[in-house]
Amino acid sequence: MPTPATSHPSNKLASRNLNRDRNDAKGQPRSLASLFILLSALTASWTGISLGSLNLVDIALAIATILAVAERMLRLRLLVINFWMLAPTLGAFLIVAVDGFIRDSELSTEWLFFAKMLFGTTIVAVLIWSESIRAGAKIVGRLLAAWTAGVAINAAATILFDAGVSVPSFIIQPTAAWRASGLAFHPNSLAFSLAIGAPVMVMLFLASRSSWKMRAIWLVSLLITLQALLLADSRAGLLVGGGGIFLALFAHVMRSKAKPLAIPLLIFAGVAFAVWVVPALQGTRLAAGAGDLSNVGRNEYNNTAIRVFFDNPWFGAGIESSIGVAVPLQLISAGGLILTISYYIFVFAPLPRLLSTSNNVFSSTGLVVLGAILAFSLLQPGITERATYWPVLLLAVWPAANNALREDRELAIFRSQGNRRSASAIFRA
Repeated sequence: MPTPATSHPSNKLASRNLNRDRNDAKGQPRSLASLFILLSALTASWTGISLGSLNLVDIALAIATILAVAERMLRLRLLVINFWMLAPTLGAFLIVAVDGFIRDSELSTEWLFFAKMLFGTTIVAVLIWSESIRAGAKIVGRLLAAWTAGVAINAAATILFDAGVSVPSFIIQPTAAWRASGLAFHPNSLAFSLAIGAPVMVMLFLASRSSWKMRAIWLVSLLITLQALLLADSRAGLLVGGGGIFLALFAHVMRSKAKPLAIPLLIFAGVAFAVWVVPALQGTRLAAGAGDLSNVGRNEYNNTAIRVFFDNPWFGAGIESSIGVAVPLQLISAGGLILTISYYIFVFAPLPRLLSTSNNVFSSTGLVVLGAILAFSLLQPGITERATYWPVLLLAVWPAANNALREDRELAIFRSQGNRRSASAIFRA
């Protein structure tokens, strides 16, 4: 994993801490759970790959969780579970309980939603925090690199499938054959992971002191991602992905010695958008009039979601009644204020940490990614995408993994009486 450039004082400190973590992590015992957590990060965006009736990423997450609990029982790992990590899962459980005991609904759909919420939010957060405490910034960097590499592989597969390479039978393909989905189950799922992955690729390319080969890999990954975004042809993906790339570039310029070039960069970006980007988008669903029919359907769904919410403001109308082409509308229609508030407690939990350390490359990129997640969620559904929160949580925990967690690792992890309180306090949002 590349280390940050040293053009900024905060990056020099981060670089020293990263090197220190590399040395300290050598003494950590090998962990089978860590291997499956790494696999979970790599495959998080591959929601179209199924083994039997289960997605590959869900299998990896389930095995990682079982192994992590086993290592905790053997006192080889510390598991920190805060309220914000549990909030969306508790909210989903409460709505499932209401559906089952009050509405007398068929619960198969509700329990599936609960399981997806559990694996997409709580499990991911707990595993990331546990890994950062166990091995520090080194493993955080590896997880972020694995997650980003998985997105890049997804993008490469998208281009290969579009070029005529046969799609393996274990990869689910949507009925909308004119839009690419790669290793995801739907074009919008592909576009979402590409849109939030692109700013991370910008960071890995620009803010590193690694070899030119690694820089070249991340640059090629970014270019492949842009091409895959065009093939997915998601309007939300194109808008959010393009905006995320620009903001990541701008944030890097503002933090570097090239800060005086910020205004010229804005001017260049505007000219480039008018000259190159707008013509390139003419063949996509962002072209004028291309999405009119889709917009009519969206408006109807969204209006229905609002009506459902006002009829059932606290608990919604149930998971099966989830409707609306945006995450907030899906939440309020399915679970009312209870599910919506509990979900956004989790979403905004990393924000204070990102803001308090926004002078380093990790947190500034994390803010861009969080903004991309929120923007995409206003344009597309997708409450339980397994790839969503890996990057923002990893970028939020990285500075703490460099500094404050060291004492907890040394004092708590491999002793019978772990200092759980101090570890929990570090990450209390």
